[in-house]
Amino acid sequence: MDETTQAVKQSWWALVEVMGHHRLAGLLEEIEIAGHGFIRVSVPAVGGRAGFDRILSTGAIYAITPTDEATARAAAEAWQVRPLETWDVQQILDQRQPAPRLATGEIDDPEDCRPW
Repeated sequence: MDETTQAVKQSWWALVEVMGHHRLAGLLEEIEIAGHGFIRVSVPAVGGRAGFDRILSTGAIYAITPTDEATARAAAEAWQVRPLETWDVQQILDQRQPAPRLATGEIDDPEDCRPW
């Protein structure tokens, strides 16, 4: 994309309130994905937590309060918002404790468990 076709991007520090009583604080940037406008919130690394980005649909945003960087960083630390976690089902299953055996004895053959 050359300079004449690039969208002008603005960025600013802000507090963002999202529908569902969710709050984020960080550096905002207007972005376009598949022809639609979104807001990327770059939450800074604070309090030993890594920074992360969250991309929001403009329809999901309740309020944006522009602020300075120090205020946004303080809010990010106070709110302790974390990035979305990925779940690895196989890892969860591998960490599970084995099911306890029945008190009546061990069952070696699944056929012994028939209710009839």
